[in-house]
Amino acid sequence: MSPWGLVEQGGFYFNSMVEFGFEPEVEHYSCIVDLLGRAGEIEESREFIKKMHVDPNAIIWGSLLSSCRLHGNVWVGIEAAENRLVLEPECASTHLQLVNLYASVGFWDQVARVRRLMRDKGLKTDPGYSWIEIRNEVCWFRAEGSSNSKEITGVVDCLVDHMRSLGCLAETYQLECGYDLCTDML
Repeated sequence: MSPWGLVEQGGFYFNSMVEFGFEPEVEHYSCIVDLLGRAGEIEESREFIKKMHVDPNAIIWGSLLSSCRLHGNVWVGIEAAENRLVLEPECASTHLQLVNLYASVGFWDQVARVRRLMRDKGLKTDPGYSWIEIRNEVCWFRAEGSSNSKEITGVVDCLVDHMRSLGCLAETYQLECGYDLCTDML
């Protein structure tokens, strides 16, 4: 099924809910905003927000902002960020989404301006963590590295090599597998 088919299906379920007398809540509206936005229908998503029977919350504006970054729609993204910042002025993630949006289209002066604003406000973000199981042990890591980063990188490199050998990846990924852990994992 094409992504548009899924958008239509999501709209069908939302409209069916309304037709059967269920009053949508903000979470239902948020799903439609996200569905439209991810499909690249930024203007439709924006218009949907304007027609909602509930006031949009920070999650709805954040969803639209994320979609704008994904599809490079700076002007609607700025509008979404401004609306979200009215609701949550000290939300570091909104500022970061705005930085990423500006960076995605090369507006480096705006990237610097928002980062300065974050620094001046004392806004900090927590690093994101991921987990992987290696030899029945769960290990955490983040972009800055961890005590197991060499092992984790080795596992990922081996998986990429294996996927490439099966024809699952294009040859554009130039990762090497040189760790002893590789043979143990496959």
